[in-house]
Amino acid sequence: MAERIQPLAGRIILLLAFLIFSPTARQRAEALPLGQISDPVPCLHDASQSYALYLPTAYHAQRRWPIVYCFDPGGRGAVPVALFREGAEKYGCILVGSNNSKNGPWEIVLQAARAFWRDTHARLAIDDQRIYAAGFSGGARAACGFGKMLSINLQGIIACGGGLPEWLEPRDIMGLPWFGTAGLYDFNYAEMRELAGQLEAQGTPQRLEAFPGRHSWPPPELALAALEWLELQAMKSGRRPPDDKTIADWLSRALAKARELENQQEWGSAYGRYASMVADFSGLADVTAAREKMLSLGKYGAVKDFKKSESDRETEYAESLTRLKAIYCQLRGPLNEPGKARRIVNELRIAGLRKKADAKDQGREQIIARRLLGELSTQACADGDAYMLKKDGQRAVAVFQIVAEIHPGHPAVLAALAGAMALNGERKKALKTITEAIRAGFDDLEALERESAWNGLRTDPEFLRIISAMRKSPGPL
Repeated sequence: MAERIQPLAGRIILLLAFLIFSPTARQRAEALPLGQISDPVPCLHDASQSYALYLPTAYHAQRRWPIVYCFDPGGRGAVPVALFREGAEKYGCILVGSNNSKNGPWEIVLQAARAFWRDTHARLAIDDQRIYAAGFSGGARAACGFGKMLSINLQGIIACGGGLPEWLEPRDIMGLPWFGTAGLYDFNYAEMRELAGQLEAQGTPQRLEAFPGRHSWPPPELALAALEWLELQAMKSGRRPPDDKTIADWLSRALAKARELENQQEWGSAYGRYASMVADFSGLADVTAAREKMLSLGKYGAVKDFKKSESDRETEYAESLTRLKAIYCQLRGPLNEPGKARRIVNELRIAGLRKKADAKDQGREQIIARRLLGELSTQACADGDAYMLKKDGQRAVAVFQIVAEIHPGHPAVLAALAGAMALNGERKKALKTITEAIRAGFDDLEALERESAWNGLRTDPEFLRIISAMRKSPGPL
């Protein structure tokens, strides 16, 4: 028996030695810095995948910690990690942001999701009862679909400027706490508002916060509020022990904010605050005062007018967007008639929309105009890239002209328009526009040399002069 045990013991010792001294084990044992952002952190099993990481100062491996998996549409993992850092430090939460996940395709998003899920679970002490996802734009759709993609149990979502992916329905996140944010000028605002209503109707804990901005991640104070709301939901569900002092502090601050709105006679916003308090704190604190205020304000004519005004604004936006899309979609049809593309662009009346968008009066017209321009710009940029890949110069020129009219003088937009003109055989216009782009600040010589649309002008003396000047003196010509 001893002879049989000894070889086995020897093999175990060798196996332990291999595990201890293998590169993977050393990497896992390395102390990751606390209280600061680490970026990039390459995945142990696939170095092509990486993420930004924040471990709170109090982190240690002897207990398990909640974690937020973040998705930025541009693959800039450090952006959301920096945004949520204050709340993560305050409430003891791990943050990770993928550097690979972008606005699709979904295969890339899935690979990134699997990669940083696997790596963080190999390295870190994670509380699998408190796993959250956050994202912006297409990243918000990834965050909403994160649980289904990996067949895991999420406990909350922070969706910023983007709703559900096309393969997900509101019922698929039934009961899953959802905190949404959207700028008032965000072209996805209407979608977020509709989704919040659908979630509320099915009994899913939800909160939608708007801010005076465009299509973007929310401001820091809203990012902190989102994490606090998830902490509150964890207390309500029993995944975190209730903290009476913290609950009382949050409720007190919420009441003070609602009263401040009342003092400013912003009755509709005050009503919304009291309604949120009743929904959020019921079962954890006495919400009698908030409920009474909500019921009282609900009878105010000003509150009813506020709700109607919001509803009318969203209806007008939807109708305006439908008309705009009908005009824009004509660019996808036959363009054989000379000047037809230009006439279609003119029918969009971009100058008029820009005038309303830039108005000092921050009313309904400005909100609608900014959303319409944002929607149009986003769609035109995406279509422009697609047309360039298809070598459809005529349509590429038309859509990039739309973007250039929405964002006059923008160097990258002018460069894209110039490339489309080159592809379409418009030599003089292409050279003139790329010169304007460079004067406006475009300095990406590598992109200009790589773009195949310019192949027909590689030996053109004027194009060679432009390239030569950029090499000698990067910056405006």
